[in-house]
Amino acid sequence: MNTQHKAGIEGQADLPRAGRPPRIGQRESGGIQMSHWKTLLTIGVAVGLVVVLAGCQQGEKAAGNVRTGPAGSGAVRVLMEDNTFQPQVLKVPAGSPVTVEVRNAGDKSHNLTIEGLHVSTGAMHHGDVKTVTFTAPKGATEFSCTWHRGMVGRIVAT
Repeated sequence: MNTQHKAGIEGQADLPRAGRPPRIGQRESGGIQMSHWKTLLTIGVAVGLVVVLAGCQQGEKAAGNVRTGPAGSGAVRVLMEDNTFQPQVLKVPAGSPVTVEVRNAGDKSHNLTIEGLHVSTGAMHHGDVKTVTFTAPKGATEFSCTWHRGMVGRIVAT
């Protein structure tokens, strides 16, 4: 028997026969198996979640001179409420170490991040208190909660 008759015309052995629809989910159909679609979808969702969470993690870890607990007397006090800092303007001496007690009185988790000084409290949940010490340069420096757009304040050092 001729081998061409067994396998069909050379190069066409893998093509579906005319009149028959391709078999979905079969590798021979030239498509992707359904289990492969599920795997691709799962990978896509996982990558998307990692990207979103990575963006949300900015300000997640403490940076700079930060410790857990209240500050002593003479510290500047900042209260974080949902979407605001109180006070929104901190007046401090320029070029000298400043100690700030940060307290989260809001229902949401927040952070106080001073990007220009590479300082962050990291994640603070309702009731958390942290003490931050930094030296402010003369002029204005912004601080913010990196998780809540518009939750900003200013440090004015003279």
